[in-house]
Order: sequence, then C-alpha cells, then structure tokens
Amino acid sequence: VTSLVLAGFTVAASADVTTFHIELAATPARTVNVQVSYPSESCAPCQLVVFSHGAFSAPERYERLINSWAAGGYVIAAPLHVDSELNPNRDQYDGSATMLARLEDYALLTDSQKLRSALVERGVALREGVIAAGHSYGGLIAQAAAGARLQQLDPPPAQLLAARARIVGVVALSPPGTMAGYVEAQDYALIEKPMLVVTGTTDILPGFVDDWRGHLASYEAAGLEPAYALIFKQQDHYFNGAFGRPKDALDPATIGALASLNTLTLQFMRALTDIDLPDTDAWISLSGPGVEARAKVP
Repeated sequence: VTSLVLAGFTVAASADVTTFHIELAATPARTVNVQVSYPSESCAPCQLVVFSHGAFSAPERYERLINSWAAGGYVIAAPLHVDSELNPNRDQYDGSATMLARLEDYALLTDSQKLRSALVERGVALREGVIAAGHSYGGLIAQAAAGARLQQLDPPPAQLLAARARIVGVVALSPPGTMAGYVEAQDYALIEKPMLVVTGTTDILPGFVDDWRGHLASYEAAGLEPAYALIFKQQDHYFNGAFGRPKDALDPATIGALASLNTLTLQFMRALTDIDLPDTDAWISLSGPGVEARAKVP
C-alpha cells in the first residue's frame, strides 16, 4: 500500500482499491469527514454505497468489508459520525442529536456534488441510485434512510425524505431489534426498499439484544418489498473480530465466514444494481454449512 496527496486529499492506493478522505459540509455549522473507497479498475459507472459505522466506531474499522465491496465494483462512502471515538467533536452530541447528525450525513452523501466531482477527477462516474448500508446502529440508520420510522425523529429531516427516492436497497448488518419508544415492528414495516439483514447465532449484546434472533426484527416485519436474511453460525456482533472492533488475526472459521459474507452481500448488491432480485428458492439455495439464507419475497 502506498500513500499520496491528490487534489488536496490524502489517498491510499492498493492494487485493487483506492481510498481517499474528503470533508463535506453536512450543515452550515458542521462538516463531516468521509472515507471513500473505489475499485482501482473502473466499474464504468459505479454504484454508490453509503456505509454507516456502528456506535462509537469508525469507517477504518470496517476495511475487511469495505475493501471487498470496493474491489467488487462499488464506491463506498463512509462518514465519520459525530459519536465516533475518533471524532474530535463527539462531546458536543448525545442522544437524539447524534441520531439527527447521522441522518444528515446519510442524506448528504446520497446527493453530494462535491463527492461526485472528486470521483470524476479520479476517472470514476456514478450511476443513479444509492445502496444504504451499515452495521449495528449504522444498520438502523441505513434502514431509516430507506423508510423505517425512528420515533424520536418523526417526521425525519426533510433532506432525508428527499434522499429516500435515491435509495435502491439496504444492507443492514446486525441492526437493532425492536425498542419501545424508539423503533418497533410497525416502524420497520415502513421500509420501502429491498433489504438484506445479516446476523449470527452468537450476535448478543446483553441488556440490549439478549437473543440473537432480535436482530431479525426488521426482516420479520418486512411488508411489500423483498427481504432477505443471512444467519452465520457462531458469529457475534463484530463477526468475531472481523470488523467494528477488529482483531489483527482471525481464526480460520471466521476467515471463511467473512469470505462468504462478502461474496453474498456483493451478490445481493449486484442484484439491486441489475434490478434482478432472486426469488425465495434461489436465495435459500445459497445456504451452506456455516450460513442459513432466508427470504420473504412477495
């Protein structure tokens, strides 16, 4: 990996993926640092994926996901949210202020001309439509971008309502379950885009999600739009150290599960891009020794 400075941005380049950081104005009073990764070989044009990290985390802690998705032909824009441990201004935000700022970040990235111009300078053009993605708290934010109602912010910011028209689908990794007063089954049922939900059989957060099945609440509540799920055996909230709270070394079982996760999420993204979603039987057939695939296709 090498680093260089191009057009005022720090860029990290590798054989398959190029990454740079850009500062964007989310509001007149707040800027957001965005990590942008794209395939070193053109995808002409590329689909944009906006990725929201988990609570207190940061985009760089998801490189094992982001780099795979980018190498697979997607542009990944991942904002450093205000609640991140790496955000110097995090003490200024809490509770609903954090949630609002995250939604503002999402709305900004779905239609940022500055981001598009920075990519054009690098020879990368974006196709229409955005895939909303995220992990944990970020998964909930991605689902809100696609229509889920967050009771504390109802109605949502006007810019998020405008952004929903640009969302083509959702990838939610370990999203929260139902939470009284925050988001419940009827709120998840409002998601108006095709969705993939991912969890694992040890995906437990004591006192928050005590049963891993709780992460499937949004999948179970899906209404008129197709919903898909992947359940990985013996994988926890951080995919056993693959991302979110990454470990330097992964055990062989986790390496295999991560490869499967990346392959299957990319397969879903390509189905969104091609507007050719799998039927129930086709998706369930992707099940294997370490993963169960479920589908609800109207």
